[in-house]
Amino acid sequence: MIITPYVKRVKPAPVSGRRSFISNFCKKIPTEVGTPLLYQNKNYIQAIDVDNFPRPPYRLTPRLILIRVFRIIGTMNKVKHIIGRFHHLQKETLFFLAFFLLATIMIVFVYAIAQNILRAGANDPQVQMAENAAFLLDHNAPMGPIVPELGVELSRNSEPFIQIYDKKGSVVDGNATLHGKIPHIPKGALDNTKEISENRITWQPERGVRIATVIRRNGGQTPGFVITGRLLNETENRIGSIGKLCLLVWFGMICIFGVFYYFISKKT
Repeated sequence: MIITPYVKRVKPAPVSGRRSFISNFCKKIPTEVGTPLLYQNKNYIQAIDVDNFPRPPYRLTPRLILIRVFRIIGTMNKVKHIIGRFHHLQKETLFFLAFFLLATIMIVFVYAIAQNILRAGANDPQVQMAENAAFLLDHNAPMGPIVPELGVELSRNSEPFIQIYDKKGSVVDGNATLHGKIPHIPKGALDNTKEISENRITWQPERGVRIATVIRRNGGQTPGFVITGRLLNETENRIGSIGKLCLLVWFGMICIFGVFYYFISKKT
């Protein structure tokens, strides 16, 4: 325990000006949430252990409510001051800035919706293939007819493929290869599928090879997982084309409206 001599606290002088009332009022407000570091007694200040000191309960008092209201008012005044800087601009300029912001937001939303639709559509054949394969394995069907005989090289072939894993995460059968070797999906993707019946992810075994993958859990005599997928090259090319088209439309809208703004501002 550390004991220090008593230190007399000097009351701060009142602040002059129009904010004196608020400033003096704020200085009377204690800390909202926090552990007191010093305990003041009559004759000394005793240093205490902060970790073992009980934290006081947080209570929303009228003073705290008022101080928060004052802070909100101060923030609103700052925002109003920033907006006031645009008062010297003409109405046409403000309208052009509003149109620019609205057009940008609209184009971003259109691109995001198109990107999500195309990415979700890339899973369509794999979903049906995984459901059929899992249904056959649930009824103890042999794996030979389930897995196609035609191999798929993932570095250049966009055909859908199938892989069958056991419950330990090892490849049992499949027709997919990557540079002549069998690719293995990360074990974390299989662990996540144990809690749900189906999982849809984007698998990237190497740079430049992105696969729209559907993982489905199966039962039967050989429980495990069925994985189907195909390359996303064509889908990503379409998404890129839509992005360029959206950028071109956005640029055209800004240019057309900019020409109108030029002639209107010139007349006024």
